[in-house]
Amino acid sequence: MNFNPLNPRKKMNALYLFSVVSFLFLAAFSTSSANAQASATFDRMWMDYDIKEGDKLGMRLHIKFTAKNLKATDCQIRILFNYDGNDEKPLLDNNKQFYTTDGKVALFRDLKPGFNPASYADYQLFMPYDELDLTYGEYNLKMDVDLIFKDGELIQHLTNYPFKYSKKKPATTPTTTHTTSTPTATFDRMWVEYDVTESGQLGMRMHMKFTVAKMKGIKGYMVFFFERPDGTRLKSYDNKFQSKGNDVAVYKEVTPGFDPAVYSDYSAFIPYSELHLTVGEHNLKIDADLIYENGTLIQHMGFENFKYWKK
Repeated sequence: MNFNPLNPRKKMNALYLFSVVSFLFLAAFSTSSANAQASATFDRMWMDYDIKEGDKLGMRLHIKFTAKNLKATDCQIRILFNYDGNDEKPLLDNNKQFYTTDGKVALFRDLKPGFNPASYADYQLFMPYDELDLTYGEYNLKMDVDLIFKDGELIQHLTNYPFKYSKKKPATTPTTTHTTSTPTATFDRMWVEYDVTESGQLGMRMHMKFTVAKMKGIKGYMVFFFERPDGTRLKSYDNKFQSKGNDVAVYKEVTPGFDPAVYSDYSAFIPYSELHLTVGEHNLKIDADLIYENGTLIQHMGFENFKYWKK
């Protein structure tokens, strides 16, 4: 009987070739499997109008869906708001509160599934009406709803949800000619929290404790101006945190739901970069005013001295 074993070199080449092919096959299979892992199944969406959270009036959004192969993964629900029409133009943000980095109105909420699959029978998000940044009128709008990774990469488009929104003018505009019904405020104190990060920007948060009376349901704003010791206000150059007079300013809504309404820790944020200061140490003060929606002063609240070092 004849026995011809393979040449040792040929045998080694054959084993090497088999190993390479096997590795490439497994790598391709693994990559394909990983790409196919993250997904979601959408069931339905619905919404409730005229819901109040804190001092904000808006709409509550409900989504029923299932996330697959995303256990312990940091994700987000992202909702973009568009006009419902032939061009479906996006709503544009004007105050950097509910927005995307390219300036569109958007709502985000973090999500980290604890199971695989993870079923959400009623996943809820809240959108204040004011953050749609629309003028008075009636609108046909549409929500573009996506499940995304934390870095913005799309996992699954869930749905496009059309809805109607009507922004009505208030029946009356408050003026300073009010007598017994004129709002009043009692200022308690103000303090500053340094090195706070919001939306990726480093800055400071102003805190206030105060009480307002005779202002239930009336929309107003707390406005914070920034001054030098001689009373000269810092000026803005980029149309972001700015008053009509081009002063650096932060506006935050105050619409009390009670009478009187006590705000034990009312806060507002400004990025350091929006102070528009040169390198060095600066002695500054905050001037806080409570105003009507039309800009008329209700009451000066107080001053708070602070130091800022720009390195």
